[in-house]
Amino acid sequence: MINFLKRQTEHFYPGYFAMVMATGALSLSSWYLGYHAFAEFLLWLNIVVYFGLIVLNILRISFNTTAVWSDFTNAIKGPGFFTFIASNKDSADFIVDIAVKSLQEDEINTWIINNTKKI
Repeated sequence: MINFLKRQTEHFYPGYFAMVMATGALSLSSWYLGYHAFAEFLLWLNIVVYFGLIVLNILRISFNTTAVWSDFTNAIKGPGFFTFIASNKDSADFIVDIAVKSLQEDEINTWIINNTKKI
C-alpha cells in the first residue's frame, strides 16, 4: 500500500488546488444568482476536494520530498504552489459567505416567526 501511494503521489501536480478555487468561485456566483441548492452542493464538493488535496499533498511531501523540492524549484511547476495559498483564502471566503448567510437567513426567519406570533 505504501509503495502504491509513493508511486501515485510522485508526479502529483501542485496546481490542482485551482479546482478548489474554481469550484468555490462557481459556488459563490451560484449563491448570488439565487441557485442556493447548487451553491451548497458545490460548497460541500469544494470542502471534500480541498481536504482530499491536503491529504494527498501531505503524503507526497512525506514520501517524495525530492520530487516536491524539484517541482518547487521548477520554473514551470513552481507557480502551481501559489494555488494552494489562494485556495486557502478563497475557501474561507466561500464558507463564511455561504454558511453565515444561510444562518443569518434562518435567524431572520425565526425572528420574524417568533415576533409575528406575539402580535
